[in-house]
Amino acid sequence: MSEWIGRTFGRFEILGELHRDELGVVYHARDLMSEREVSLRVLHRHLSESDPSLRQRLSRGIGKLASFAHPHVSRLYGIDETQRYICLVSAYVPGRKLSKILEDKEPLELDRVCSIVADLAGALDEAHRQGIVHGDLSAASVTISAQGEALLDDLGLAMLIAPPTADAERRARAVPSAPVPPEVQQGSAPTPASDRYALAALLHEMLTGHPPTIASAQEGESTAPLASPLPAPFDVVLSKALAAAPDARYATAAAMVAELPRPRTARARWRLAPLPRSWGVAAVALLLCVAALLALPTLLRHDGAAKKPPPLAQYAVPTAALLGTYEITVPQRIRPGESATVRLAVHLPPGVSAADLPESPTPVLPVAGEQALLGYVDLCRYIWGELNAAGLEIVGPRAVRRILQSSGAEWLWSVRCPLEMASPGERQVSIRVFARDIGSDGNTQDVLLKEITFTVTVESGEAAGTPPTLWIALVALVTAVGLAIYLWRHRSSRASGTNAVGMSSADS
Repeated sequence: MSEWIGRTFGRFEILGELHRDELGVVYHARDLMSEREVSLRVLHRHLSESDPSLRQRLSRGIGKLASFAHPHVSRLYGIDETQRYICLVSAYVPGRKLSKILEDKEPLELDRVCSIVADLAGALDEAHRQGIVHGDLSAASVTISAQGEALLDDLGLAMLIAPPTADAERRARAVPSAPVPPEVQQGSAPTPASDRYALAALLHEMLTGHPPTIASAQEGESTAPLASPLPAPFDVVLSKALAAAPDARYATAAAMVAELPRPRTARARWRLAPLPRSWGVAAVALLLCVAALLALPTLLRHDGAAKKPPPLAQYAVPTAALLGTYEITVPQRIRPGESATVRLAVHLPPGVSAADLPESPTPVLPVAGEQALLGYVDLCRYIWGELNAAGLEIVGPRAVRRILQSSGAEWLWSVRCPLEMASPGERQVSIRVFARDIGSDGNTQDVLLKEITFTVTVESGEAAGTPPTLWIALVALVTAVGLAIYLWRHRSSRASGTNAVGMSSADS
């Protein structure tokens, strides 16, 4: 596969090789469709050849993984298939693999080790809350970015390639080698407790230079007594985190991080000299002025429409002829009075032009309600998109027809959360993708191609049209101006008094 570097592979230009493991090769690539750099994991062909259901599992499970976002997780975009290779597309993060850093015997200070573990612990706990298990956490699945932050790679991939229902031998063939918790060795499926065990094993490896030695897996025993001399707190934490019984370990990764010792760093201590009272008042006035001036431009621009919440962008992938891909961008949350945009885009696969599309749909995919915000859709020349949002106002028509061009088609709907929204919570939103066919009797009928449902969280809070912070800023500004005038007049009166005393002394 090294001969691909510098060449075009499907829709990707291969820029370089990042690393390789038992699953395949990960490349640094450029997506020629979106013009962005990505990490492209190309799976070995034997994985799909020996497991015919792998493609279906990945297509079905990739939506949940792609919708997961965390600052310490390498974002998964989608799945692609080129030249019979299954490829996983994710965000490109410049940096180095933690396994390479450990392999090169680079020293890691204790505070750096604790910082890495804290980054990964936050990502794991959030993934577990959303029902995602990593299943293969090791130094090879951690990237240290150029900014020094730790990012978790391949989240949930092992669970899709070798699902919990797979036997132990099949999991061993499909999943790269990593510290295996005792319960997984005995045939149990990986769980959040298994991920926390793997995180503790990674901590052990960063502290000692080698992974823990797997001992007996009897109840209550630790599987990895520390061989290298370390401060006692690390020994105590790892003894619990590497316990053989899952119930004896920490309930969350954050609980383990909370008990890690933090090396003290010498810091300079500054002592402020006492200031005159008038100076203190002036400082408060200055701060109030600065705060008010910074807040006013934003608040005065407020026009009752809402600041749009950050959208959850998804990623589309091309597929075979007459099967296009869709991607949906939706708001994650919205408050009463706010507005947001819902976007649907349909893309044609490479090599297919608009002239190749049939006038009437010929569905080959099973039509069913889906929750994935990216996936496949049958194509025809004219496609309708219809948005339905329970409890939200849709500005403009709900159903819009588009004529597919070679670049695909795009729908944009503006939705607004009413000011009188009764209660916060999740609101169901759905998009129907359909075509209108004319039957032999001359009547039109809608042919459903895809229906996607998702939820938008309505948050509680004050309506966007009545910001109380505007009054706070105005009061702060008036107070600051009043204090400034008072100080100026007080100083002027003192100066006048001084001059008067000087003149009377001169007269006498």
